[in-house]
Amino acid sequence: MIDLLDPTNVITRMFNNQNYDQLYNYCKDLLKKDPTDMLALQNISLALIYLKNFEESITFCDKVLEIKSTDAYALKNKVFALESLKKYDEVLKLLKGDQTRVKEIKLNEGDLQLFKGRYALHRATRAEGNKTRNLVVFTY
Repeated sequence: MIDLLDPTNVITRMFNNQNYDQLYNYCKDLLKKDPTDMLALQNISLALIYLKNFEESITFCDKVLEIKSTDAYALKNKVFALESLKKYDEVLKLLKGDQTRVKEIKLNEGDLQLFKGRYALHRATRAEGNKTRNLVVFTY
């Protein structure tokens, strides 16, 4: 049974119905209860993009990135908002120049790597050497 009052379901319905003002207000109310609510922070930034309030959207993206610096959803929204404001230098800085929040993980032979969904930002390098590598993709 689907819980119609679950915030995820409420937000999805508002977004699908293009009720971006309502979505913004609903997320604001969630943030009054918990200022670190990732669902609310991510979706308020998206609502603000649709409302063409790009500056405020960037503010909420930054709040998400303070909590989780690798959040792909916030990074994509921030890039879109910056591009909409024609702040291309800041887009480039965010995407390539500013590495202060990037976490680099040292991997060793045989390490298992799991990615959290298709939105996990990552970079791959060419496999070199005579070792065989196996790649398994879990789908459901």
